[in-house]
Amino acid sequence: VYLLCTSRLLSVSRGAPATDDKTAQRPLERARALLEQLQQPPSAAEEGAGFTTAVEDWVRVSGPAQDDPDHALRLNRLPEELQSYALAQIVCTYADTPVADSRHRVVLGGPDAKRDPLKTYECTEEMRRHPEIAVNSGVLVP
Repeated sequence: VYLLCTSRLLSVSRGAPATDDKTAQRPLERARALLEQLQQPPSAAEEGAGFTTAVEDWVRVSGPAQDDPDHALRLNRLPEELQSYALAQIVCTYADTPVADSRHRVVLGGPDAKRDPLKTYECTEEMRRHPEIAVNSGVLVP
């Protein structure tokens, strides 16, 4: 997962919940497990090293709506309504997992499939260095 450390995103290894092969192949279950990891407060060692998380416990993720691409995820709020640091943590954590598409892009939208367009996000070096750009980095899915 990616946590904040002095206003940057850094990868941190955390004990992931046990998954079998079927669970590992279900992106929504993986997305939910990773989101739970991001919502956990830093361990004593992580906190001592200066790590924090901006992902609040009210954030939820669901699978694609009826006409969405298979790899799309819907949040319970529009992605741009999240704190930029939290969105960056989510995007970068999901980017190198089966949750992302084959080009490591993450497709996110808000809860209302009719009103909330999907956007594609990429975890770039720039985003890891400046997570505040995440909120404005989404590209509308055609």
